[in-house]
Amino acid sequence: MALRGPALWLLLATNVHPAAGRDISITPSSISAKTETQISFTGAKNGDKVFFTKSECSAVTDADAAVIRNGRAAVTVAEESSGLRLCLKPTGGAIAEQAGVSLNVIKPTSSSVVESVSRSSITRGVTTSVTLKGAEANSKAIFVPVDKECKEASPKAVLSAEGKGSFTIPSTGKTGEYKLCYQSPGGSDSVQQTAAAGVVKLQVLESATTSQDEITGLSPRMVTVNVPTVISFTGAAPGDKAAFVHSASSDCAAISPEKDVGAGHAMFTITTAGDYTLCYRSAGAQDSVAQSGDGVKLKVKAPGVTKEMVGRWQSKDGQLDCTSLTYVPYCGVSQEEKCSRTYMVQSGIGYKCSWNVEVWPPKCMVESSADTAKICTSGKCANDACW
Repeated sequence: MALRGPALWLLLATNVHPAAGRDISITPSSISAKTETQISFTGAKNGDKVFFTKSECSAVTDADAAVIRNGRAAVTVAEESSGLRLCLKPTGGAIAEQAGVSLNVIKPTSSSVVESVSRSSITRGVTTSVTLKGAEANSKAIFVPVDKECKEASPKAVLSAEGKGSFTIPSTGKTGEYKLCYQSPGGSDSVQQTAAAGVVKLQVLESATTSQDEITGLSPRMVTVNVPTVISFTGAAPGDKAAFVHSASSDCAAISPEKDVGAGHAMFTITTAGDYTLCYRSAGAQDSVAQSGDGVKLKVKAPGVTKEMVGRWQSKDGQLDCTSLTYVPYCGVSQEEKCSRTYMVQSGIGYKCSWNVEVWPPKCMVESSADTAKICTSGKCANDACW
């Protein structure tokens, strides 16, 4: 008669030495009690039977076995424990303890670890930092739709000692209410969190999109190659990002705006001359949209003298009567309320001052050195320095 059950295992065990094994390793090496957990067994083969026990391997029975399939086996341990031995019985072979391999089992995760979350909402498709009050260092968490069971989810975000983690709801995911599933450090379960005020939740909002007219103006609209320049953006909001692409050789779909312009301005250095298109991304969006309108086109010039710069040496035939204006040594000394009533003299020519809000920071300056309507008429420049 063939031997069965415990009698067979005892017979096989007579040929077992505790140090025998096949250089097996496992992942993870710590799981939650009472939770079925998939453990990977590197070095094991399909059909191998595995057992975790505090006892000697000779004491295990068929009822304790999990079977390896594609390098993995589903393991459930009822109680907390540490240093459980791994016993392995290969197909047609003898049971053996696997030296250097052990499993720790921690208590199930409590459903009331996390008291609250630092945000009431996040945007899908956008990685967002959220702090979970009460969470432990190296614990894990995930937000899932309220109609999904936490046991079906696998917490991925690893939390810091302050309970902070980075969470991303896929751009294809649902919007609406999401609940928090939490896993203790070293655990393998996933437990819905319920605080005194109820289930810990937040709202997942629709992904933001960027329109073609988020920005209505740039200043300045002309910069010089390789010269770091602060450019201001009319219409910018906190969290917005921008980039410039050469209009003739690239488009906004090919790049990802990364320069933060949420303060309304940022410094740019452009290395090639030409006409440039503004690519923009609103806060919370994942797109890159070319901004339309003449006021958002940027011209990048090569270093050197421009027509505007030399115009002052050719503009003695102005049309402005400057006798009613106040002379100042240079426009910058005037405040906003007085700026437009002043003029300055450069190389014997009088130029009207103007308050310019399109530059950063705004200032009183000579707006144009070529516009005759803003240059003093000969004989109507009230200062002796005028020619």
